[in-house]
Amino acid sequence: MVILEMENIQKSFGENILFHFSKLVINENDRIGLIGLNGSGKTTLLKIISGDTDIDTGIIKKYSEISYFKQFDTFNHTAERKLLKELGVQKKENDNFVSGGEKTRLRLAEVLSKSVHLILLDEPTSNLDLNGIELLKNKLTNIDSFVLITHDTELLNQVCNRIIEIRNNTLYDYQGNFDNYKKQKELELETQKSEYLNYKIEKRRLEEAYVNKKKQATKITKKPKKISNSEYKTRNYVATSRSNDGRQKSMQKSAKAIQSRLEHLEVKEKPIEQEQIKLNFSLTNPPKNKIIIKSDSLSFSYSNMPIFKDTSFMIKNGGKTAIIGKNGSGKTTLLKLIENRFPSIQIVPKAKIGFVYQEFENLNEKKTILDTVLENSIQAESVVRNILANLLFGDSDMNKLVSVLSGGEKIRLSLAKLLVSEVNVLILDEPTNYLDVPSVEVLERVLKCYEGTVIFVSHDRRFINTLATNIIDISEQKIKHFEGNLKDYNSYSSNKKNVVQAEKTLLELKRIQITGKMLSATPDEKEKLDKEYFEIIKQLNMVRDK
Repeated sequence: MVILEMENIQKSFGENILFHFSKLVINENDRIGLIGLNGSGKTTLLKIISGDTDIDTGIIKKYSEISYFKQFDTFNHTAERKLLKELGVQKKENDNFVSGGEKTRLRLAEVLSKSVHLILLDEPTSNLDLNGIELLKNKLTNIDSFVLITHDTELLNQVCNRIIEIRNNTLYDYQGNFDNYKKQKELELETQKSEYLNYKIEKRRLEEAYVNKKKQATKITKKPKKISNSEYKTRNYVATSRSNDGRQKSMQKSAKAIQSRLEHLEVKEKPIEQEQIKLNFSLTNPPKNKIIIKSDSLSFSYSNMPIFKDTSFMIKNGGKTAIIGKNGSGKTTLLKLIENRFPSIQIVPKAKIGFVYQEFENLNEKKTILDTVLENSIQAESVVRNILANLLFGDSDMNKLVSVLSGGEKIRLSLAKLLVSEVNVLILDEPTNYLDVPSVEVLERVLKCYEGTVIFVSHDRRFINTLATNIIDISEQKIKHFEGNLKDYNSYSSNKKNVVQAEKTLLELKRIQITGKMLSATPDEKEKLDKEYFEIIKQLNMVRDK
């Protein structure tokens, strides 16, 4: 069943065309991930589909009701109780004090409560912790048709069967999930490389052939040295098909034909391939210590509310440490304590820490992109330009003012500024929040190449799995440390739960057996069984604490 048809659509802002495309059809069971650079028109397209924004030209046909989760909106108290409970916010409906993640869950419950054939979702993972994203994934798995904008590529991979990318002011449609999209894009790139190489070879061949024909024509027009002028003219006059004049005209004609083929040769553009990062990290005078930040006994409270209670953690030199945990568990607090050099946290002297701030306090709105990054740079200007290019800033962007940049561009600029400074430890709080999918992938590549230490908070599972070498999990005022990425950690936790459950079951059986024996035991036997019983209770308590 067709849910929506759009034909010959164009949308502009002023004289600038945002996008134009000939056709878009959304069918029942289409679970579409909508991706593209910031500013490419993703949110605008959803607004057009929902009816919130008009088009310049084209036809839109809707065959069903549509529900729309907007990126910024309020909760209107129309959600089903069942959905509120499933999303864990049934007691937050009338609460004036709710977190960002709880607000997102309330609004999701409201949108998902509507009986419609198509749901539009604009960044529904905003402020959600890993548990919230998992709940959202489970809900989307059971929805027939939707269009989803998110930078969470793991979510796109798990729930989508079609990816639409807005690129070069039009739509590109790919069947399958995000991994399928990536494979198709790689194939497109290889095809482009092959076509460009063949184009260059053919162009060179025609150019050489053209030059040779012109040279041959020029040689024919020259009079041989041993022949007089009168004899040369007589020969040309008497000769027929073999005359110099005829041969010269034939050569000129061949050259002209080759020139025509050159002019009509279809031009193939060279695929853009990013240069390798050329950062001289030794200029930061990095520490040599194996552990550069640690605490053996961290306790901290907000207004008598404990956040950390006698816990410990460590940050390895050169590692990429992801900090995870539920909303409100203390992830950002830990970053702030490190930033403010809290007394019970030890930091080695050579560690120079830089922060990518959510409010972009380290950027001057009146400066250009290039001047902003050069301001505190210890790297050569060529390296600065190389880093900016790797973070998607082209030569034409160098003189743009910071004030005109989007949130995603400011995140990338903040990172570039730190990468070329004397900083050798990067701390990032939700760095993918403002980024589009291509920018997240760029961020992954740049940070993987970075030789220093990276500490980051993120709820983007693929980003964590791609980048992290260590996991810090904050839960119930304690900090757990694990070497590996999120996938490894989840696998370990799952196996550990199974082992703990098996231990618990075995101890419970022993406890029951001892209780049974006590009914017919002698006084001496009871004393011995009592000791065994309390030892098992002690072991059970230890197992429950694991």
